[in-house]
Amino acid sequence: FFQPIPLLRSGFNGSVTLSQQQVAALLAHAFFSTYEMPRNRTAVEKLRCILYFDFNFSVPFGVITFRRQSVDPPDWNRLTNHLSDFVVQSSGTIEDDGFGMLEVDFANKYIGGGVLSKGCVQEEIRFLICPELILSCLFCERMSENEAIFISGAQRFSNYTGYGRDFKWHSASKQTTLMRWVHIIFLLIMQAHAGFYSPDGSKKGIATGNWGCGVYRGNPHLKLLSFFYTFYLIRDVTLLSLFRSSAVNCCLGQ
Repeated sequence: FFQPIPLLRSGFNGSVTLSQQQVAALLAHAFFSTYEMPRNRTAVEKLRCILYFDFNFSVPFGVITFRRQSVDPPDWNRLTNHLSDFVVQSSGTIEDDGFGMLEVDFANKYIGGGVLSKGCVQEEIRFLICPELILSCLFCERMSENEAIFISGAQRFSNYTGYGRDFKWHSASKQTTLMRWVHIIFLLIMQAHAGFYSPDGSKKGIATGNWGCGVYRGNPHLKLLSFFYTFYLIRDVTLLSLFRSSAVNCCLGQ
C-alpha cells in the first residue's frame, strides 16, 4: 500500500478500488485483530466493574437461581380486580430506590443486551454492578413476548456514576442483601404480565422504569397504560422509577 485507504464517509460520494491481493492481506490482518479500534471509554469502565468483582470476590455460601418463565394471556375482558397502588417518582434509580423490591428490567430480547459489547444503559449497567447476572447470557436463549427470566441471589459489588457514554465505575457497593431481578422485553402488556408475576406468590412491590422511553424513544402514555392494566391484574404496590421529571409530567398529563 503506497497510501492509506480512504474512508468512505457518510453523505459523500466516493469509491475505493483494491486488488484481490490487497483484499486478502487486509482480511488476514482482520483475522489476527491487528486493526486499532477507536478508543471506547465506556468499555474501560465496564472492565473496571468486572475486574473489581474478580479481585474482590470471596467464596460465599449462597446460591443464585436463574428461572425462565412463560405465561398465558389472561382474559382481560373478565377481570374484576381493583387497581393497585401506583407510585411515581421522577428521580432515583431502580437498584437504589427499589431496594428490597422485585426489580423489573425491560429491553433486549437477548438477556444482558449489550453488556459485553457496546451498550451501556439501564440493563447493561445493572449487569455490570452485579456481574453474576452476566452468566445468564451463557444459557438463556432469546426470549419470546410472553416470557421473563427471573434471577435471585445475585449480589451487588459496585457503585457507579453517569449513564450511557458518561458511565463510570465509582466505588465498592455496601449492599450485602441479595437481590431479586427479572428481565423482560418491552412488548407491553404480555411482557409486563410475565415479568410482574411472582412464582412464589409474594406481593412485594415492583421497582421498574419508563419502559423503552429512553434510548428506544417509546411512547410514555402507552407504556403507563400497559402498567395500569398489569398492576390491575397482579400487584399491590408498585414503584415506577422514571429518569426525567418531564417524562413524569408527560405521563400524568401535568
